[in-house]
Amino acid sequence: MNMPRHKWIGLLFFLASIQFVIMLFVAETQYPGYNAGENYISDLGVWGHDSALIFNASIILFGSMVLWGAWLGHKEWDLKAPVLIFSISAIGAIGVGIFNEEIAPYHYIFAFMAFFFGNLGLIAMGRHLSKPLSSISFAFGAIGLTAMFLYGMEWYLGLGPGGMERMICYPIFGWMMAFGGAAMVSRDVVK
Repeated sequence: MNMPRHKWIGLLFFLASIQFVIMLFVAETQYPGYNAGENYISDLGVWGHDSALIFNASIILFGSMVLWGAWLGHKEWDLKAPVLIFSISAIGAIGVGIFNEEIAPYHYIFAFMAFFFGNLGLIAMGRHLSKPLSSISFAFGAIGLTAMFLYGMEWYLGLGPGGMERMICYPIFGWMMAFGGAAMVSRDVVK
């Protein structure tokens, strides 16, 4: 199928995000007693739990698809800084799937890369996008980075550590779905 590159980029970002969010919910059902507010997301990837294969495969797929989409984005729009930032985030996501939380410090280094650079990527992309997606990009990146700061300070605002961790990554997933949908419709989403 001969599809324009911008449509492939949109499809990769959209599918990467939607499959991970769905598989995250599925993995939660396979971890007895899992509490999204109290448990860390990465608890789902610890081998010995039925959730591990689902979570680890899904996050590795997510990172691989984002890495591929970022590379295609560079070819399509020549966005150097955002592509580099998203690539670091994607490598972080892949690393989280390979090194579960029992493999310190590697897991935590990769998780930081995924979270920090994912949200920084939203802000870096904001200046290259048409409105209103540019505004959403800046806002979601700021929400994710603020949540990361609060999480680091252990200020969970009643959400628990797992809930605050989700406030770090959900803006990334939401943005990827929005950007992916827009890029599938028009190359001009990036100006």
